[in-house]
Amino acid sequence: MKNAINFKANTPFEPAGDQPTAIKELSESILKGNRYQALEGVTGSGKTYTMAKVIENVKMPTIIMTHNKTLAAQLYSEFRSFFPKAHVEYFVSYYDYYQPEAYIPRQDLFIEKDSAINDELERMRLSSTANLLSYDDVIVIASVSANYGLGDPEEYLNMVQALEVGDEIPQKKLLLRLVEMGYSRNDTYFDSGHIRVNGESIDIYPPYFEQEANKSPIAKKHTTTGTAIPTIPKALPVNLPPLFSIWTRLIIPRITAGIAVMPRVKTLRIPSTIEAIPIPLVLIFISSLVTVDCVNA
Repeated sequence: MKNAINFKANTPFEPAGDQPTAIKELSESILKGNRYQALEGVTGSGKTYTMAKVIENVKMPTIIMTHNKTLAAQLYSEFRSFFPKAHVEYFVSYYDYYQPEAYIPRQDLFIEKDSAINDELERMRLSSTANLLSYDDVIVIASVSANYGLGDPEEYLNMVQALEVGDEIPQKKLLLRLVEMGYSRNDTYFDSGHIRVNGESIDIYPPYFEQEANKSPIAKKHTTTGTAIPTIPKALPVNLPPLFSIWTRLIIPRITAGIAVMPRVKTLRIPSTIEAIPIPLVLIFISSLVTVDCVNA
């Protein structure tokens, strides 16, 4: 579901000083296909503004990486104001608190791993991934957490479910597909990451909806009367009229914190693959497993 490019910088100021030259040369270099460019400037010289004007010129989906959450939050706020019509996303570590497991030999003390996950940051990470697949006008402000993958990109794309008006898909098949993508059915308590069935109607609450944060959930209601999908409205889940209807909708897999997406077909092959490995190698593999968590980013 790609859309028109909305990379038009919303600012009353015009480039000044060295900015016009920097914007022109950086834009031309990127459009020529050069992979590496450098912009140098002292604090307060307008580097962020220059970056915004370069994005406006090249009109490409952009990721801006920083070394910590504080700067990422500042840039996120600034680029939201620069590009109010584009999809400006925020992708940082979802941990509010993280204590890795540790062992203190002197006291023979083992400290368990403990963490607190921020649901809103997790939602914004999922929103970033969903919009990258759905739109062209995406700017992602990220910390070094973006270096830690969500899994194989090919497998992730294979897990995405596209629904289009007129598609013929049995209700049971769609429900099984959604469960495979990480959604759970709950007809009583409808919350983020849930699906709900009411007769021939299926309500889907993707975990990347912004309304989850302010407790005003919006669901995608897919009616499967007969075998074809007649309409895909975006509607409030409590018997209220649709807000608007759309022709195509991508349903993105639900990935919980720290768990990468993997198709069921592949997970079913894992036991037989492990059985085929000699026991000494299995033991070496297990003992060498290391979990890497990016906490401060």
